[in-house]
Amino acid sequence: MQQFLLRCGVAAPVIYLLTVLLGGAITPGYSHVRQVIGALTAPGAPHRQLLELCFLAYNVATLLFAFGLLWRLWVCRRRNLTVGALLLAGVAICGIFMFFAPTDAPEGPATLQGQLSIALDAARSLLIFLSILVMGLGFRGVPGVSFLWGYSVVSAVLTGMAGLMAAAGSAVRSPLLGVYDRVAMGAFLLWMLVLALVLARVEPQPQPQPQPAPPPEEPEGPAEA
Repeated sequence: MQQFLLRCGVAAPVIYLLTVLLGGAITPGYSHVRQVIGALTAPGAPHRQLLELCFLAYNVATLLFAFGLLWRLWVCRRRNLTVGALLLAGVAICGIFMFFAPTDAPEGPATLQGQLSIALDAARSLLIFLSILVMGLGFRGVPGVSFLWGYSVVSAVLTGMAGLMAAAGSAVRSPLLGVYDRVAMGAFLLWMLVLALVLARVEPQPQPQPQPAPPPEEPEGPAEA
């Protein structure tokens, strides 16, 4: 069961990538360079329902992978690893809730569901950054997988910077908006894939605890006459 949950961390990025490629192929006039991924499921998109179901499958796989991380890393007894896995579960939960809270049409009135969708999307972006960073810090010094901490920190920085560039690009309608969006999401998906592949093969070991020093021996008293 644990291996199945960890393999969901391989399935989730693959489902996401195939969904984006499929959506770009069947959506007339769609540009992977200029448009964000969310445009594939925006109100009025021709294949919105199909693609939303595919993204829902991705989020379910991500949630199962987060449970697999909790199970696999519990032996390490590290708070950062536990919190990081819970944050990853939060990423998936936000995505699942967004399936039931569609965005508003650009020309239509603002609705409560639309405002909730915006809030969930913002929370998901923040949770992605935090989950990578917190879990990366937790891997530091863990026997067998300590190298993941440096990779995770680099991935968190790349995801955060690309996300900020995407936000700025959206404000100025940058022609490279789609590129920024894909770099941010791609760094996260690659991180999840690497984590799944490594942890499926390497079983983390708890960090050895220092043994307490033995009490000093009491000096023997003088021999009695």
